[in-house]
Amino acid sequence: MSTSISTLTEQLLDRAEKTPQARAMLQKFRGKWNETTWSDYAQAVAEVARGLDAIGIGEGHNVLIVVDNRPAFAYLDLAAQTIGAISVPVAPATLYSDVSELIARVKPTAIVVQDVGWVEAALRDVGPSCKIIHVDTAGIGAYQDERLAAYQDIRDLGAKSADAVSFLRSRAKGLR
Repeated sequence: MSTSISTLTEQLLDRAEKTPQARAMLQKFRGKWNETTWSDYAQAVAEVARGLDAIGIGEGHNVLIVVDNRPAFAYLDLAAQTIGAISVPVAPATLYSDVSELIARVKPTAIVVQDVGWVEAALRDVGPSCKIIHVDTAGIGAYQDERLAAYQDIRDLGAKSADAVSFLRSRAKGLR
């Protein structure tokens, strides 16, 4: 077996195996620092990857990610890449007219947005088969659209998988 690690997902899995309880990232939320270990990071990416796969996102699909720099962004970005999708990160501060133009050009299979403001805009501009995944759920209850899915629901769907990390491992090796 080669000791060469060629993908970001393989690097993540390697760190999770070698130093599972070491700190991978910190996030300050409502005045409190929250730590994510390498093991937690790998598990989260595995759950998101498995969840995206379960809703039909896969190889060659474009996934726009319009989310602030937070753990969910890191999980989504790497999960999309791991399943062979093309991750298209967009800063939430980008003018919506520019994002609308990008949507028209890349024709995403999914767009992941931060909040209800972005949900409203995405509902106007994405096609009928594009999934709109929202990270924050505040104010979303007023919208009844089959394209909408909560990020946490996608992650929970992946967590129900028998072994999401094995799925992640198998997909990471397939991308070489």
